Amino acid sequence: MNGRAFNPPPDWPVEPGFAPGPDWAPDPAWPPAPDGWRFWTGTPRRTPSAAAVVAAVGLTALLVAALVGVATSRPSPGEVPEISLELPVHQEDRESSLTGVAPGWPPTSPEPFLDFAAWQSFGAVHVDFADDGRTVVVDTRDTVETWRTKWSGLISTRTSACAVRIVGRVRDRDHAVGRAGGFAIGLGELLPGDPVKAELAGSAVQFDFGMRGFRTAVYPADADHGVRPADLDNRWHDIEVVIDSGSHTLTVDGSQVVRTTAGGQCGRPFIRVWAGSTEFSDFTVTPF
Repeated sequence: MNGRAFNPPPDWPVEPGFAPGPDWAPDPAWPPAPDGWRFWTGTPRRTPSAAAVVAAVGLTALLVAALVGVATSRPSPGEVPEISLELPVHQEDRESSLTGVAPGWPPTSPEPFLDFAAWQSFGAVHVDFADDGRTVVVDTRDTVETWRTKWSGLISTRTSACAVRIVGRVRDRDHAVGRAGGFAIGLGELLPGDPVKAELAGSAVQFDFGMRGFRTAVYPADADHGVRPADLDNRWHDIEVVIDSGSHTLTVDGSQVVRTTAGGQCGRPFIRVWAGSTEFSDFTVTPF
């Protein structure tokens, strides 16, 4: 049984206690949800695990033994017997009360993060999923000298937008500063043809190790709006990418590092890697 509850935006005319099914969608005439709206609240309730049942049995035995000890110890008048029990805690029985930000519509699951395994792969890419699709390692296993295509990555299969906010964590795994390679997060479409060789049309914010900084690029021409020098590394970073018709913005670890006055085009969110590998995790995608 699940303890999470659907939390509709204040201007959506739905009945109290309503829970959307997999085929339900909000009326397009309804006002959009506020930016960052949390569609699910509450804490999931879980059936006890085997470890929890064993712990409960053990705890009962301890309690009985303690009570027997109290009964046979015959405390002196006025003395209050003291029983101290330490409850076992099992990691698998811990539940957070985090609420989830729906990555798109319909929010068929209260999970807060998107499933990369549901995205479409393109190019010469090797992917390794973890955490039920919340995390993915994208590896091209090539260099710019040996690649068969420069366009490799994953693209959303369920979200299409003209303005989007993409939030998540990234960790470059093996690119080196000064050597061609990097990764990008953007909005666009695959051009017609074999997905293994198809070009990518759209725009993205690149972590460009060869260019030694952040680069906002237009695909497939690979034109750019300039490079912001940066000390790129192979550590985890929190990122936010916002693309709309008037600008591209990149925020890394809470600091805005890129903002252009050139906008993007409509399309699907994507992640791209070239000449190396990168890890992406805990992403949300919010059209606005």
